[in-house]
Formats: sequence, C-alpha cells, structure tokens
Amino acid sequence: YYLTNNTSVSFVGTDKELDKTKKWILDTIAKILTGDFTATPGFMCGTCDFNKICPFAKKN
Repeated sequence: YYLTNNTSVSFVGTDKELDKTKKWILDTIAKILTGDFTATPGFMCGTCDFNKICPFAKKN
C-alpha cells in the first residue's frame, strides 16, 4: 500500500522473491520492536537530517 493516497500495488515476482521480501519485512519489524537501529552508512547519508552530527555518517 501507498499510504499517502491509499492505493495498493501488486507484487509480480517469484515465490522465492516473495518469501525473501516477507522475511525482510518481518526482520525489519523485529529490529524496530527491539530498538535495533544499527547505523548503515552509505550514499543516503548525504540526504539525512542528522548527517552533520552522526559519528557514522559517510562523509564525501
């Protein structure tokens, strides 16, 4: 679902891809619930509001 406009999208993929996606979603939920917010520095650091104070931010 796209929450901003309340529209759904279809998943076109193999059963293996669907299982991998489900696992990623469940793993992400578990990390959120346990407070596991491990830093993952990368190209998105340049757009993050916290990059100037983050000790893990990837500096260009």
